[in-house]
Amino acid sequence: PIICGRSARDMDVLKKTFYKEHGKDLVVYVSSEWSGKLKQLLVMCAQGTEQAYGETFHTEAKVKEDAEAYYEAGQGRWGTNEKAMFEIICNSPPEHLERVNSYYVDKYGYSMSKALEKELSGHVKNAAIYTLNMKLKPFEAMAEQIKTTCAGFGTDELGLSCCMVRYQGYINQVMIAHEELFGETVIDRIRSETSGKYCKLLVALTGLEPY
Repeated sequence: PIICGRSARDMDVLKKTFYKEHGKDLVVYVSSEWSGKLKQLLVMCAQGTEQAYGETFHTEAKVKEDAEAYYEAGQGRWGTNEKAMFEIICNSPPEHLERVNSYYVDKYGYSMSKALEKELSGHVKNAAIYTLNMKLKPFEAMAEQIKTTCAGFGTDELGLSCCMVRYQGYINQVMIAHEELFGETVIDRIRSETSGKYCKLLVALTGLEPY
């Protein structure tokens, strides 16, 4: 939840802050720390190349072009062209990507997210789906990420902390989405997974109870 799914403006702030704090270029750092397909996606996300939406550029023809290119990069070929799929996801503004996804569903019978599930695996699949969903259904994506940090054996406390801090500006919408998706509140999940002062701090970050 740190690198993926950010707007170009948000990523610009993150890169400037990272350089100020650590004296390093974030894109170079990400490139040096990861490898393979995951590195490819994370570098694209860190570059912050999301386009500003423009009606004269993001036309119906562009929607068709990107939907068909996305298909040809995945299900429409032998072997997956992950770079082409990642570029469409990372470069497209949410307004355009919503229309691309609708066109894709109508023409190919399943969503762009389902295509990623079919073509990718492991961490890169999870990161790509998260990046896509942060544009198509951001509050649900945030709620699902909170749940993911608490899944399995033991809680990913770093991941959960990152979620609660990053989602501060949308926490009310995220809490509504979480309860609708999973039938329990974010606070209930936090209390079932953490304890002590850490639990109290996370609950305070919801804004519903003081620390």
